[in-house]
Amino acid sequence: MEKSNRVRKTYNENKESKKGSRKKYEQSQHIVRMGKYAFDRWQAAKTKECLKTNNEMAMYLLDLW
Repeated sequence: MEKSNRVRKTYNENKESKKGSRKKYEQSQHIVRMGKYAFDRWQAAKTKECLKTNNEMAMYLLDLW
């Protein structure tokens, strides 16, 4: 009887710790996704800035189009 209680307790503790690690994983994935999004927005803004300041590049792109 005592052994089965101990096994059950260990099983429940493992289950709880897995829930915690899953939550941490999801939070880290959210941070990674937000970082990628922010980087993409920054890159797009940087590209726009370059085109505004660099008229030659803008003319070159217009010629290609």
